[in-house]
Formats: sequence, C-alpha cells, structure tokens
Amino acid sequence: MSNEFLAKLSEALDAETTLTIETNLDEIEGWDSLGILSVIGLIETYRNDIELQSIYDSKTVGDLMNLALNE
Repeated sequence: MSNEFLAKLSEALDAETTLTIETNLDEIEGWDSLGILSVIGLIETYRNDIELQSIYDSKTVGDLMNLALNE
C-alpha cells in the first residue's frame, strides 16, 4: 500500500523526481497551495477524519503517508 500511496502522491504533486518517505516536502516543486489541495483529496480517499493542520505541519513524504495510512 505504501508504494501505491507514493505513486498517487507523486501524481498529485506532479513531482518530477522519485519520492521516498525521506523526501522533504519543501523540496518538491508541486508542494504549493494547489498541490496541498490535491494531497488533501488524496488523503481523504484513505480516511475522512483528517485535520488539515496536520497536513500543513507535515515536513516529509513519510509524514503524509503516516497521516493517510496509520492514524
């Protein structure tokens, strides 16, 4: 499931490089207001009780993955 999430996240952010759980979100060109909206939609496909602030507080791809898949 984590590889699936990484692929979907890469698509949502229109990332030009391969994303890993260690990838810093600030290094992804698509991590902007439009990209964040896409990520919100993506995470809501996994769970619908996400707090938006937790997405804004995320620093890495792994943080987003944990929000979507673990909580």
